[in-house]
Amino acid sequence: MNGFIPKGVSRNIVHLLKDHILPSGESLALKEQKASVLTVGVRVVTSHTIEAIIEEKNGDQWQVTDTTEMLEGETVVHHPLKHSVFRVRLKNPSPTNDAVVTVDVDLPRKRSIPEDELL
Repeated sequence: MNGFIPKGVSRNIVHLLKDHILPSGESLALKEQKASVLTVGVRVVTSHTIEAIIEEKNGDQWQVTDTTEMLEGETVVHHPLKHSVFRVRLKNPSPTNDAVVTVDVDLPRKRSIPEDELL
């Protein structure tokens, strides 16, 4: 998650899951997060291909806004949000292979900019 960081924003890496075994055919909704900047980075490290689904809370309902196939190894995606509360749901579509999964999100935070950086 080493992409461009605009002025006035700082990184905030949140570790959601570490070396979790996601059984074949199962899904798991991770804890909801609140973003102060409406763009997040999601990093998934997995031992087998899984799906990462971004769901945003719209009122009282969860709405799927993105589904990305995460291949074996490390994948990072950046996702623009429409709503500040979101969660990552993981799905293991394999009928036979469990997946070992680690998930981190970058929830950027606004910060004040010193006057000498404004110019």
